[in-house]
Amino acid sequence: MSRGSYVASGNVIPGYICKFDTTAGNSGKVLQAGATDKPMGIACLQQNKAPLAGLQTGYAAQAGETFHVFDAADPQDEPAVIVDAAYAQGTLIKPSTNGIGTQVTTDADYYVCRLLQASFAAGDMVKCVIMIGQQAS
Repeated sequence: MSRGSYVASGNVIPGYICKFDTTAGNSGKVLQAGATDKPMGIACLQQNKAPLAGLQTGYAAQAGETFHVFDAADPQDEPAVIVDAAYAQGTLIKPSTNGIGTQVTTDADYYVCRLLQASFAAGDMVKCVIMIGQQAS
C-alpha cells in the first residue's frame, strides 16, 4: 500500500476522524474514531462509489476497502474535517461521537488537527492541518 492508504475495518464517513484498529491481526487497518480514542488522521472526502443513483453509499470506505486517510506523514496536505459546531480559526480538533470533529477541552484530549479557517455551524467542512498530539496543561 502507498503512504496514506489504509484498509477500513468498518464503514468510514468522508471527512471524519479515524483511529488505528488495535485488534490483533488488523495492522494497517483503521476505524472511525470515537470520543475517547487516539486519532491518527482524517478520511478523504471522496465517496467509495460512483455518484450514480443506486450506487452511492455515503462512505469514504466500507469494511475491507482500501482508501486514503490524511495523516501526519504528509504535513503539507491540508485536508478538510467535518465539525460539530462553530469554531474559531486555530482551534485544535479531536474526535467526538462517531468521528466528527469537536474542540479540545481538557489536558487528556488527543487532537488530530488545527483548523485553518473558522467553522460556522455543525456539519461544516473546514480546511485544517494534521497535527497529532495531546493537549498540554
